[in-house]
Amino acid sequence: SRYSLTIPRWLFTSTIQRSKPRKPHHSRGRNPQSQVCVLGERWIDLLIGDRLAIEIDGAAKYTQDMSPGEVARRVDADRVRDAFLEALGYHVIRLSYRMIVFDWPATLAMIQAVIERGDHLSRR
Repeated sequence: SRYSLTIPRWLFTSTIQRSKPRKPHHSRGRNPQSQVCVLGERWIDLLIGDRLAIEIDGAAKYTQDMSPGEVARRVDADRVRDAFLEALGYHVIRLSYRMIVFDWPATLAMIQAVIERGDHLSRR
């Protein structure tokens, strides 16, 4: 989330920017914006277009030294956050550190599929 990112943001965003869409009109809005404020109280880690909210959980998000209650509180807070963003019309993808560091090709393919459908842009 906002302060726990442990991956280089430039690496993530530059990969998204360099990936080529199959449909030219889907290239609009591909430059990710980081730490976008929503309604003055919530933050989106990365916003692609005006709808695709990428939430990134750092490596220390859930650690072994946390009590089960603390882990449950954090998971619940993430669900509330995601539901709030979905209710506002965002398409939320929550990524773990592991997905980014150890499974980047599959993770990037998932994000690209959303962009290829044009779901990163509102239907205005």
